[in-house]
Amino acid sequence: MGSPHLDFTELQRVTRYEDGYTKDSQAIKYFWNAVHSFNEEQKKQFLMFVTGSDRAPIKGLGDMIFIISRHGPDSEILPSAHTCFNHLLLPDYDSEEKMKEKILLAIQNAMVSDLHE
Repeated sequence: MGSPHLDFTELQRVTRYEDGYTKDSQAIKYFWNAVHSFNEEQKKQFLMFVTGSDRAPIKGLGDMIFIISRHGPDSEILPSAHTCFNHLLLPDYDSEEKMKEKILLAIQNAMVSDLHE
């Protein structure tokens, strides 16, 4: 079932970083600024993209494991995710604008491909 309330501050608090990222990495700062700027529908789409569900666990987003791994240098590659592991593979984009653009493009394309299956 899950909770419809999406507290991304709690998700940020429990996130683990791998493959060269830390909470202080510039790309990670861009990432959280982008995600926190999303409207509720975009937040649901993002959560669906990284977890396979658009709802938080019953105890909230702070009760889940979420991992962000560096997925290469800045490029045109879109972020990808391993939904079974709540694991986001995130290229090291060089601007906040590009970060937001690529995340939104990835989650919107994921939604379209899900509709066609």
